[in-house]
Amino acid sequence: FVDEDFVPEMGPPPDLTKLAVALCRALADGALGPPKRPVHAGAKVFSLKKIKSPTAPADGSPVEAAATEEARWFCGDRWVRESDATPLRWAQGPTVWEEKDRPGVSGVLTAAKGNIRVCAFPDGPDRWVVRMGGWVLSVRRRAPRLNREGKLFRLSALVKGRVHAILFRKGAEVPAHEALAVVDSLRVLVPHALPAKARVLQWHVRAEDEVQWGQDLADVELLE
Repeated sequence: FVDEDFVPEMGPPPDLTKLAVALCRALADGALGPPKRPVHAGAKVFSLKKIKSPTAPADGSPVEAAATEEARWFCGDRWVRESDATPLRWAQGPTVWEEKDRPGVSGVLTAAKGNIRVCAFPDGPDRWVVRMGGWVLSVRRRAPRLNREGKLFRLSALVKGRVHAILFRKGAEVPAHEALAVVDSLRVLVPHALPAKARVLQWHVRAEDEVQWGQDLADVELLE
């Protein structure tokens, strides 16, 4: 063995990122079949008729054709185009279930390095917590914009812990993939970054604050 064999990975491989996005996209689009069994006692049987595209109007009318771009998917501090998502190949399952009237799924997928057990848990509108093997990923979907306005984005905590540092002041411009804040979780420093250049509009936390997973940390404006 050499030292390089023990260098820890700081993030999931790109193929798993694309696979996580493909999994959540299939849930959002209603592409997965109904379950053979509920995940837990009292769980609702999921019907595809209950799935509606997050971008569709409430009255059921079709989405306006004026949208100029496809939906963007964010996995941690990376973003993935819908067209880049990896096709799903199931080795076992899938089992689709409901949590608070939102779809979730579990099963075993075939990845580049073999089969991997996965679970996508709905955390809110267009948001999921995805477990893929030993990785736990935060996946969120941003619907297509009808124009170039509305670039507001909310930075959320990826882990539970304590705010170790806030690295940019309100109004500062932050380069893509540069950490805005660092959260100390079980003595592990977890940087929080965005996949595009942005401007900090408002901080909702301060250094030393205790935060929960998914808690809002800051409002930012995407500049790209």
